[in-house]
Amino acid sequence: MEDRKQSPLTRQMVLDVLSQLNQAYRAYNTSLPSHIRVQLRTIFYQHYKWLLRWRIPFRFDQVQGCYLPPTLLHNSMSGAY
Repeated sequence: MEDRKQSPLTRQMVLDVLSQLNQAYRAYNTSLPSHIRVQLRTIFYQHYKWLLRWRIPFRFDQVQGCYLPPTLLHNSMSGAY
C-alpha cells in the first residue's frame, strides 16, 4: 500500500488492495491460533483503512462473499460479468 504523495492511484492498485482484503477476510477462522488471527485482522484492517483513506467506494457482496468496487458489485447483481 502506497502513500498518496508517492504515486497516482490506479484501478489496478485498487483491485490489488481489494484482492488482499478479500484474502484476509476468507482466511480468517476462529479455530486458527491467536497469532494468526491477529495477523489476518491486521492485514484486513490495513487494507480496509487504505480504501477509506483514498475514499474508494466498495461494498460487500453477500452472494459472492467478498468486497468489490461498486461497478463490479452492480454487474454481479445484474448477472453480467
